[in-house]
Amino acid sequence: MLWLPFSVWRQALAAVLLAALVNDLSRLSQHIVLVLDDYDSVAVGATHEFVTAWVDALPPTLRLIMTARASPPLPLARRRGRGELAEIRAVDLRSDETETPALLSAMLGALLLTTVVDAIQTRTEGWGGRAALGRAFAAAQRSGAAAGDIRQRRQSQYP
Repeated sequence: MLWLPFSVWRQALAAVLLAALVNDLSRLSQHIVLVLDDYDSVAVGATHEFVTAWVDALPPTLRLIMTARASPPLPLARRRGRGELAEIRAVDLRSDETETPALLSAMLGALLLTTVVDAIQTRTEGWGGRAALGRAFAAAQRSGAAAGDIRQRRQSQYP
């Protein structure tokens, strides 16, 4: 009987699974967009290795979107260099000093003083969701609601 370490079995199994996955995806005729959300929560090195090999073998009919709060430990430089990678970073999602007044004006239905807009921009770091929560909190304070009432509201209730 031949004894092999578990790591060898794991690598062999990963190779078989990878081949099966790539073959099955290659047979699909329609274009597919696959989203791997919260990839930053992946903590196992073997998973990163598998995903790297899988991405290298993706069929042309499949587009992969990965979301993560930090750059994943994948070899992205060569994809960047070949123009195969589109990245949207946190700085791209934040509103800047010219967008914040328009956002606040749309949310409040009124223009705000520049000093107020600047203070909100600084406090929220340009995140529209934070500005919406601030608006909800201010409205609740005006109506006499407790701070706990705001925290209990579902996120979907905020614009």
